[in-house]
Amino acid sequence: KRGSQLMLTVGIDPGKQGAVCFSVDGKPVYVAKVPTVKAGSKKEYDVAGMAQLLSFGVTEVFRLGMGEYEKPALVVIERTQGGGGGLAKGATAAHSIGRSSGLWQGMCIGKNWAAVLVRPVDRQRLMFAGVPGQSKAAGKGRSILAAGQLFPDWVQEGGLMRNSRCRKPDDNYADAALLASYGHRLLLCQ
Repeated sequence: KRGSQLMLTVGIDPGKQGAVCFSVDGKPVYVAKVPTVKAGSKKEYDVAGMAQLLSFGVTEVFRLGMGEYEKPALVVIERTQGGGGGLAKGATAAHSIGRSSGLWQGMCIGKNWAAVLVRPVDRQRLMFAGVPGQSKAAGKGRSILAAGQLFPDWVQEGGLMRNSRCRKPDDNYADAALLASYGHRLLLCQ
């Protein structure tokens, strides 16, 4: 499909367990976990690795034969919330996830890439249409179900697995893929 006018979008599920997905015309092509490094007993964001991942993903899409892109049409970053906004984590975790979101946004600005922050509820309203489950607790499973319905071939080929040893699909990979696809849909509505 090289040379055709396909749209590259990127979805970023921030956080130390998060993921980044590169999609062409709303279909996942390449997904990777958020780069982190072990610093003592804790994981820290590998900021240099995060920046490299953004560049590498664009190159990887080309290598996989899905088109050549100077930059994505849109990057969609999940907007994080503090403890009062429904995040069931402590202040330290909320700060860490907010920091990650800000790092990703800053990197996109530095690369002159269009990026938007999207609230989970806005993305879920569209991407979870027709997917069973309603409660917040069902969110992780609903992401995996939605990804399976929207991208069955990709999921069956192991798209939701962090590596070849994994036995369970990763909801962060599903969220990143759904964010990228949501970005494609946003662009189509413009």
